[in-house]
Amino acid sequence: MEPEKVYDNKTLSILLITFSIILLGSGVLSVQFFSTQYGLGAAAILTSSATNSSIISLLQYTASQNEVFYQAILESYIITCIGFVLFVISFVLWLHRQSGYENFLKIYIPLHLILVFIYLLLLFITYSAFDFSLYSLTLDITYLSIVFSIVLDSYIGYKIYGTVVKKRFSGIKISPNTPYTNMINLKEKMFSVFTGNIGIVDKHFNSQALLNFYRLISSNKNIKKITIISSSEMLDASFNKEYRDLRTELNQEGIELEIKLMNQNDAMQQHERFIFDDSFAYKIPPFNIINKKSEHILKMSRKDAVARFEELLLKSVKIN
Repeated sequence: MEPEKVYDNKTLSILLITFSIILLGSGVLSVQFFSTQYGLGAAAILTSSATNSSIISLLQYTASQNEVFYQAILESYIITCIGFVLFVISFVLWLHRQSGYENFLKIYIPLHLILVFIYLLLLFITYSAFDFSLYSLTLDITYLSIVFSIVLDSYIGYKIYGTVVKKRFSGIKISPNTPYTNMINLKEKMFSVFTGNIGIVDKHFNSQALLNFYRLISSNKNIKKITIISSSEMLDASFNKEYRDLRTELNQEGIELEIKLMNQNDAMQQHERFIFDDSFAYKIPPFNIINKKSEHILKMSRKDAVARFEELLLKSVKIN
């Protein structure tokens, strides 16, 4: 199952909602259960004090655990709140399953897992001091729901992050004999997984480069801003108009595009071309022949790429 299939999986969404409802219900039952026990214990203590008599054996244990019951009530309220948040997260996932709510899922995975583990820890602490056989079945169902929630979260996380990592580290070999296939591989294995802010340094970025670049990122909805640093040596007469048209279209999709030109000294010294996003950086061929030059695209240090990019950016001039 590919990552996009995980997003719109109706069964997966319903299962998560079901487990969340069980956890929420378990929290509510815990509050009710411990509140009842606390009330019985308090009533027994007050009655024995008022009548100056001993507490009957049936209520001695409950009365002796009264303070512990009070702490359990507070912990149960926290468990209930966590259960409610888990339900809300799962319900939002279900609402957006058909639109492939990828950004939400990337936040959902760690958040849901952390909350489930906190729920499990509090549940264990709350009941570790008690032995209530009447509540054992509910506890078993609750623990099973926690286990299944963790399994589903791990599955989604593997499908999202595992696939992305695999794509990121696999590298891409470009052959001049297969320009069409090269473009498909570049888009699917590299450009489709870019996220956040994109930085590009390519001093040969002309109109053909602009066209190739748009073909590679056109279906990626996770990009927020693109900043390209180029030089004026290869800009053709139609570049400015095409750049403005593309910038307008990307703005309508919520993506900011900006192209800046290096100064003459930097353009003479800058021979390396690279691209980076919020997580990784790669050395690349010139964008105008990115699918035609024989090369093996591999990762580079993102820290070095960002440092060089910012150095060039400070002395560059914006194209209007």
